[in-house]
Amino acid sequence: MADAEIIAVVYKILRALQVENFKIKINNRKILEGVQAYIGIDSKMTQSLIRAMDKIGKVTRAEVARELELSSDQAKRLDEIVDFKNAGELEVFLKQIRQEGIAEMNELTKNLAYLGVPQENLVFSPYLARGLSYYTGIVFETFLDDMPEIGSVASGGRYDGLIEKFSKNKMPAVGVSIGLDRLFAALEKLGRIEKKSRIADVLVLNFESDGEAEAEIQKAATSLRAAEIKTEIYLGSENSFKGQLAYAVKNEYPIVVIIGNKELERGIIQVKDMNKKEQAEVLTKDLVQKIKNILNV
Repeated sequence: MADAEIIAVVYKILRALQVENFKIKINNRKILEGVQAYIGIDSKMTQSLIRAMDKIGKVTRAEVARELELSSDQAKRLDEIVDFKNAGELEVFLKQIRQEGIAEMNELTKNLAYLGVPQENLVFSPYLARGLSYYTGIVFETFLDDMPEIGSVASGGRYDGLIEKFSKNKMPAVGVSIGLDRLFAALEKLGRIEKKSRIADVLVLNFESDGEAEAEIQKAATSLRAAEIKTEIYLGSENSFKGQLAYAVKNEYPIVVIIGNKELERGIIQVKDMNKKEQAEVLTKDLVQKIKNILNV
């Protein structure tokens, strides 16, 4: 169930990002041991087999066969395995396979259905290996159908023996990592997201070195963040008001908050609506509401 939940998280993340066309390729390292036996490769070459089979789909099968120094008969068996479409079909052919791996795959498929992961987003891939040696059970990689050349955008698996290498406790484990840079680069190319020069709605200028000003700047930013308004404090190298305002214009911040010594003396905060080119003075207690009004939230 834990394995299925990890894969279901990947499915939900991609659907939340409005990605529809993707495949989660799944295998089990225990099945891979059966593959090794079926092809007829010595157990001493397990890691070589894993590395080589992990390249299938990236290089030709012939290149994989040459890397493993397979005979023609062994290469033929490799082709047979690559062409299998589901765990049941593989079970029929691989008489030497470890049944534990097949049982785990069947259980995983059942649990994924219970968790609402559609079958069309899942692909049984008996040659999927993942290059790292610590995997002990299921392994998976996720590919976007519309951009397969970018590679896997989310991958992981079960690694029951890894934690005890760094701890006295024996602890089972399964996990996934999301390739954020790769995923968002793909989403940008597919037109699913718009690249923006800034991620915050408010930039609080920071051009006074006075301790009181610095305190109020940070307090103002904290109050805005507590109200779930995306806020940044300017922390760059430009020290002048004019220079920081130019930075705000360049990076298209819709709102700028100004708290300098002059504002402190008067007990007010300046709020600048960059789109309307309007500037207003507000009391500290009214800052959050003023910015919510500008943002219409």
